[in-house]
Amino acid sequence: MRNILILVIALLSGIGAYVSRAEVCPESPACIPQLRVKNPAIDKLLDLLKEKKYKSYYKELREFGAKNPRKITSDKDIDEEFRNFVWYCYFLASLPVFDSKLYMETESETYHYHEFNAIFDLWLKLQSTPSLAIANMNLHDSNKIKESLKKQILTRTILSYYACILNQFKNAHETNPWGRPRKDRLRLGIEVVFRQMPEEMQKTGFTNSFINKRNSFVETVTPWMEPQFMRTLVHVFPGRYNDVKEYLLKAGYTEDEIPGLIDRTVGRDASTDFLYRGKHRQENDKLLKKKAAQAAKASAAQ
Repeated sequence: MRNILILVIALLSGIGAYVSRAEVCPESPACIPQLRVKNPAIDKLLDLLKEKKYKSYYKELREFGAKNPRKITSDKDIDEEFRNFVWYCYFLASLPVFDSKLYMETESETYHYHEFNAIFDLWLKLQSTPSLAIANMNLHDSNKIKESLKKQILTRTILSYYACILNQFKNAHETNPWGRPRKDRLRLGIEVVFRQMPEEMQKTGFTNSFINKRNSFVETVTPWMEPQFMRTLVHVFPGRYNDVKEYLLKAGYTEDEIPGLIDRTVGRDASTDFLYRGKHRQENDKLLKKKAAQAAKASAAQ
């Protein structure tokens, strides 16, 4: 019986079911000398990140964001507010997207598992994306910062952080191990042992809800994030397909997914015509001709 109990606890914990999402951190703003700072709040966040105290890190990050402006304007030079914004975006991108295993294991002795909203980390990241989009476009348009430095800040920090966050959403779906048919759960003997494990049953119920709520949230908001990201890339890289493609790959899209993404987000007009290439362009040309012929036919029939 003891061995069965151990097996069930392992299954409940998700061991072997999926890999924890404690992502590798993106490149720090400290990679650019002009963005280096001496700030106790930033030092504390770096320490918490290094120690993998992700829930405490989340709380400190919310406080840091609340105390600092979260925008970059096109007429702004690099100052303390500018640096703090870039660091905030870095910390946001560095916050792992929790799966149920990482959530239940992280600082479990400090925080009860009911303490946080199921989408707490996702919501914080989502709230930042409009500011990130505007910041990237404003920095691109800025006449206060040298072109070479602007390019470094864009490509090595805030645009990369933006791509990283979209990538996290794109890969945030978690398979729910309790989504199996009832007969499979019975076959594993879990139903019998549950009756002897009230605490584990509570955790199981919480985890099941946690996974379902997050999956639903990600499925809803990711399509909303995509057009904003595409418009940002078109603005920052006008006429430069390879640069747009580079950041779409960073955001987690495959080369095969890119044509469909372009079609459903920005479409084809004078500003996005450069995105249509090769087979994708040929197929779109055919579609446009077909629509034009149908329109002409409908007009003639009137």
